[in-house]
Amino acid sequence: MLHLQDTYPDGRSMEGLGSENLADQLGAGFSPELLDIELGNWTKKSVRELAFAAGLEKQYRLVYDPASADIHGTWMSLANSNLTWCALPLHRYHRIPGIYEPPIFLETLVACQEIYEQCLGLGKGHLGFPLVEDALTPIPIAGASS
Repeated sequence: MLHLQDTYPDGRSMEGLGSENLADQLGAGFSPELLDIELGNWTKKSVRELAFAAGLEKQYRLVYDPASADIHGTWMSLANSNLTWCALPLHRYHRIPGIYEPPIFLETLVACQEIYEQCLGLGKGHLGFPLVEDALTPIPIAGASS
């Protein structure tokens, strides 16, 4: 109601109601309560602290921390992953976008499966998620300890 009122004063909801109609539906005793919502750091803990508290230290170290630069699109990530050197010497070897399909390694798939299984276990054990009917079949790797 407040969003409609402030952002689109002459607008209508999906049901065709204006902000006044929505306020009438809520009743005469309704008064909106405004709260400050902190979206950036609502838990007062860092992602690292949350991962360690949930027992996901290994996943934090192997996946989140190294991939953080890629996810946030830092210049070093772009330079290392998305740009190649121009082969023309007169162009002074400037960087140009490189489009290629990155390889997938079997060990990467196994690590993804381990992360998935651990998250399922945490969900079932701590959050009461239902059991998964179709379990993943472990990927066999010669010489790997499972």
